[in-house]
Amino acid sequence: MFGCSHAVTSAERSRDKSPAPHAVQASAQYPGWAIFSPIGTPLLEIAAGFSTHVWALQDPTSASVLRVSFDGSYDAIAMPNKLSAPVAVAPGPHGDMWVAEWNGKIGEIAMPDGPIREFPFEGRDKDVIELVMGPDRNLWFVTRDGGAIGRMTPTGSVTEYYPHLMDAGEAIVVGPDGNLWFCGFKNMPRTYGGQPIVGKISVNGAITEYPILNVPGFAYRLAKGGDGNMWVVVPTPQGNGHIVRVTPSGSMTAFAVPGDPMDIAADASDNLDFTLQNVASFGEIAFNGQISILPLPGGPTSRARALAVTPNGDVWFAGSLNDKGAIFVRLKSKIDVAPASVTLSAAGDSQKLMVSEKKYDGKWSVSSSDDGIVDVTKGKTLDTFTVVAISDGSCTVTIADKKGNSVTIPVTVK
Repeated sequence: MFGCSHAVTSAERSRDKSPAPHAVQASAQYPGWAIFSPIGTPLLEIAAGFSTHVWALQDPTSASVLRVSFDGSYDAIAMPNKLSAPVAVAPGPHGDMWVAEWNGKIGEIAMPDGPIREFPFEGRDKDVIELVMGPDRNLWFVTRDGGAIGRMTPTGSVTEYYPHLMDAGEAIVVGPDGNLWFCGFKNMPRTYGGQPIVGKISVNGAITEYPILNVPGFAYRLAKGGDGNMWVVVPTPQGNGHIVRVTPSGSMTAFAVPGDPMDIAADASDNLDFTLQNVASFGEIAFNGQISILPLPGGPTSRARALAVTPNGDVWFAGSLNDKGAIFVRLKSKIDVAPASVTLSAAGDSQKLMVSEKKYDGKWSVSSSDDGIVDVTKGKTLDTFTVVAISDGSCTVTIADKKGNSVTIPVTVK
């Protein structure tokens, strides 16, 4: 099937007049984080671009794409019409950004700030829900109703493929094996009782699917981990979802999450970060499946729905603060600490921490978020600390230098 394109008028733009420079500045109240808010209404999607911007979406009825600078200022780039309904945004093959629209179109954003050129296409399923640039430098997408997987060239030519099991797509990403990996579920209409599905498709259209057995819910998002596996979030309405590790050959291990996971991405360490619905927290999962739940900055009204990792390793969480649009940036730590997480088996057990930072030889401060769970004492040298278990539970230990940089270590006593 083939699509066509047409020119559109200049996009209308609004601009929040935040000051330069274009740099992420850490919050004085929340070391290691930056907070940008308000940014319109709550944010539902976010993607990292190729330059000093990230791209975010609000409710599809807003009919615009937000281009957010690293200082928190933003442009609202209008879609060609109010029915365009953007639902996903992703980098394209020429340093540009592309937008999936709920009305059966895919739009290309002329850099740096529009307008948006739409490519309509005629396919069995028009409700594109996610898209990504493939290893063949084409745009690949999945649709919600019908679960089609599509490939679109930069000039708008579209080919669709149809999985055997999945009849409702949710997400698509590039995997570690050169294939496109997708997830969704079987049994429409969409119910939490449906069968979660994960699968892969080659750039030539060969599809392999793997049902996620004995895990209730639906496969909502997935990410490639630094361990070479795929990681899939499977939420449920009861708030007891799972994250499933899938090897390139389809072997699976499910890890229970104390909450409702929504989005997931690999950070710059041996972890993946994930968002949690309706709570002021986010999660980390290590390659061995160990899960830590950590607080978002901003207080009890903070919410994060989606996340993206910029090329420098910062993690951008999109959501809301006080019911207004907000972005929480978890800044890549300049401090190295080993081990990166601590698990102690009983009261009295201990673990030594070693900390270092390039071009820094000063003193460190250390604190525990709950002194009733662990105590932290300084070692014989400036770069060592000892964590001592007091009672069962989970908390964090924060180590900071005198320049405002800090690192947080999740600790579990069980």
